[in-house]
Amino acid sequence: MEPVNRLPRPEDPAALERLAEAQQLLCARAVSEEDCQHAVELLLELARPIEEEGFGYSPALLTLASLYESGYEPAIQQDSGQAARHYMSLLEAQVPSQSLSNDLLEEAATNLCSLVKDKECQLQEAEVKRLEALAVQCEEWNLRSPGGSEGQ
Repeated sequence: MEPVNRLPRPEDPAALERLAEAQQLLCARAVSEEDCQHAVELLLELARPIEEEGFGYSPALLTLASLYESGYEPAIQQDSGQAARHYMSLLEAQVPSQSLSNDLLEEAATNLCSLVKDKECQLQEAEVKRLEALAVQCEEWNLRSPGGSEGQ
């Protein structure tokens, strides 16, 4: 849950309200199963594209990935495959837009790499293809970024 405090604020006041509500639910002294499920629903709604009646706030995927990577009792079981899917979706949305800081993007990429090496992850063939395409996209982005090899 630590990355949540480093996320950029959503511009939409309703999205900010939902993010704050999810944080409040997950950071409460006693968290029920219903609270966990509601927080996940709020985060999924935040991350869902605007055209799909969401808020298009992809940084919420970082929180979801973190929750599934470590598990969050009582309702969120550790699930490396689900965490990897959330990290992939985050990076697919963020690499072209670069609206998250480089340290958060690097952290997400590092965590994703660790997860896919885990035997428990079990990504489907389509997800492996997404991962390969994302790796190419990240490599191309790195060459164009100020810290990439072209800029040195």
